[in-house]
Amino acid sequence: MKTYFDTQVEEITKCASDIERRVRIVSCFRMLMQQITYGLLEWITYQKPVPEMYPDQSIVYALRVPADGTLVDGLEAMLVSCERMGWAGIARVLNKSVEHRPASRLCTNFQKTLKGLLRAVVFLRNDGAEGHGLVGGYDPTAEIDALRFILDCLASVTPVIDNVTGKASIDNGSVKVILNLIRSSNGKPALIRKIQILSQDRVRVHCQIDTGGNTRDELKFETLNPFKYVSGNHQPTLSIRENSWEPLCYLPDRITDSFTGRESQIKDLLDWINDVESRACLIYGDGGFGKTTLALEFLNRMLDDDLQVESRPTIIVFYTAKRWQWSLDGLQAVGAGQPHLLELLAFIYTLLFGEYPSPDFYTSELTKATQNLQRKIKEELKLDRQEILIVIDNAETLIENDAERITLGKEIKEISRRIARIILTSRRHEHIEASPIGIDVFDETEAIHFLRDRANKLQIKPLLRAKDEDILNALKKLERRPLVLEAFANSFLDPSITRIDQAATRIGNMLREDLGNFLFADAWSRLNQSVRRLLLLMARVADVHDGQSLKICCDVLGITVQDAQTALEETGGIASLIIFKGDLQLTFSKNFLDYAFEKTELLSDGTRSPSESELNRARTEYSSFIRGSRLYSGDRIAAAFRTPLAKAAHRARYEGKLEESKRLYESASMVDSTNGWLWDRYAYFLFHDIRDNEAALHKAKKAVEFLPNEGEVWLTQGIIEARLGDIRACELSVTKAEKLGVAWQRCSVQRAWAYLKAKPSQLGLADKELVRLKAYSELHVHDLRIKEELRLLEARKSSISLKLNR
Repeated sequence: MKTYFDTQVEEITKCASDIERRVRIVSCFRMLMQQITYGLLEWITYQKPVPEMYPDQSIVYALRVPADGTLVDGLEAMLVSCERMGWAGIARVLNKSVEHRPASRLCTNFQKTLKGLLRAVVFLRNDGAEGHGLVGGYDPTAEIDALRFILDCLASVTPVIDNVTGKASIDNGSVKVILNLIRSSNGKPALIRKIQILSQDRVRVHCQIDTGGNTRDELKFETLNPFKYVSGNHQPTLSIRENSWEPLCYLPDRITDSFTGRESQIKDLLDWINDVESRACLIYGDGGFGKTTLALEFLNRMLDDDLQVESRPTIIVFYTAKRWQWSLDGLQAVGAGQPHLLELLAFIYTLLFGEYPSPDFYTSELTKATQNLQRKIKEELKLDRQEILIVIDNAETLIENDAERITLGKEIKEISRRIARIILTSRRHEHIEASPIGIDVFDETEAIHFLRDRANKLQIKPLLRAKDEDILNALKKLERRPLVLEAFANSFLDPSITRIDQAATRIGNMLREDLGNFLFADAWSRLNQSVRRLLLLMARVADVHDGQSLKICCDVLGITVQDAQTALEETGGIASLIIFKGDLQLTFSKNFLDYAFEKTELLSDGTRSPSESELNRARTEYSSFIRGSRLYSGDRIAAAFRTPLAKAAHRARYEGKLEESKRLYESASMVDSTNGWLWDRYAYFLFHDIRDNEAALHKAKKAVEFLPNEGEVWLTQGIIEARLGDIRACELSVTKAEKLGVAWQRCSVQRAWAYLKAKPSQLGLADKELVRLKAYSELHVHDLRIKEELRLLEARKSSISLKLNR
């Protein structure tokens, strides 16, 4: 980055105008101060030193809306903190003399040191037209020399940009920190205008980027909160929430300002909170579904008086058992050790009484500790359990095995009976006495709404410009988990990501690494090795299985179907298991397929499973099963319906369940995505049953892409193009179909439809086709299909002629 600033100084020396030169000097100075000051702030907070090592809070918090003077204050404070933390000699650079240099002429009222010169440049800006004064007072030689001196003095703390990753870092030789706040585009650093605190963990940064030619662009991005640890790791305390009843709270801010959907779950939570006799509530759902987000949104709405609540807790406490969180920067530890409910009780004790419990508290049985805490709360605070609300986040991490799962249920019951009402979040539907509230992935409408909102807030231009259909197509590769969608939106903040497909590919890669671990590692670790082997084998064989293919894979590994089915019901979002008309259907999560890609299990004999022999046997038997399924009768192209989902879509269509059929077709086409016959049948369904010709044409083109030498798929495409009145496209498609063996009369029918559907209608051309078709019909009186098509064409032609003659 120093090279960038050196280049800027050289360009400034070429300015012919004193006014322009001064403006550029001030701008360059501001940019340099920002890069170094914010970089050092992150270098310090990354290491989480003891509170006395941090810079003064007021100085750091002023950096949220940086002014030139604020930046100089911040730089001085950061350098001192770095010195305290072991960066030997770094603060002494502030005393470096500027005597005998042209820059010293600026230090009329300041010490002739780097520290004084920094103040002098701020004064220069404030005293001139660039700040609050008048034009004039220029000393080009001194001002340019000042920039060069500052650059040289601060070279060791100037961030360095990696040419490969584009990420900035600061390295003192022993600690290297990758910087989140420092961003660049095409080698030009971003100037921070404002840092907006979104939550305890997240900030939104508003920036400007120099695009050349005296133009600039806006940039917004979200990242980890660099101010989070500035106040140090003090003993937690309750604070008064200013609302209509002013409870004492220990509660994080909302996780997102783009909360979407979940209104039915908010209503369920409202019903629960108003039912004062109900002790516990469980929000459950897979990783990344937004359980914590939902809980915090509900509580913050309640505390903002946005919800009508009858039960108003006096104390609200949030306790997280979470030990890891995920962001675009990867998995990050947010706690250490194995969390447990005794830790929760000690945490509540500290909050309520302002002191840590005695040492013997930590070695007590939970029941005894609960009773002691209950007695102390009643005697000293005069509160009943209905007046205290506790949120236990990520309850699944409190459990390491099935025995602990049973124990947890008993302990939660004890705490909710004696201490407080409880809201839990968990990736599992825990076996506890609690009102269950389940959440799932977003539906398509919610996903689009969420991404549009993120795009507006962060000004993500590729997402703002994209069509809904293009976004949904990209999301087919990723699923619609809120966490994954958040990552998808944030990936556009990398300047190298300019297209939707690039963002989808990046997040897909992350799902195989840290993000996949965050979503599935918990569920994966709870499964025994036999089930893990089974899941990996099945995922390699196919994305979707029915009862027969499950049995094949179980036989290969020597596992009973009953044991496998029981385990699969507890997979935490790895696969969905449904019974459709008596037939088992198992569909793997797309996110899990990415996570399991090339994953194996190490066996006790040193071999890996699934092995090639296991895969080959399963695939051979499964292929034989697929060939048998093609004998399935019920449609003219049996090869289209070779998966359980496709068969289900077919059955739903003939049962008149068109919306269900459409949903199943969409799922089937994602699973069997290279099956041209399936795309062809999907296209015909959309055309014939749904009457959505635009969508149908898109699917028909996919069919032609996979089956370019099949006349029937070209004819399907021609049928749809004819109904759209696209004569030229229809001509090309049916001509190709005819060359590939489709009967001429079937192609002629579609030409006639195209001529009649076109705007304006081409009646003359339609007549020629009708004459040919009439002649054919007279010779082939038993071809009822052509006879019926001819009747419909004649009726259409007569209707058009009547309108034209009015």
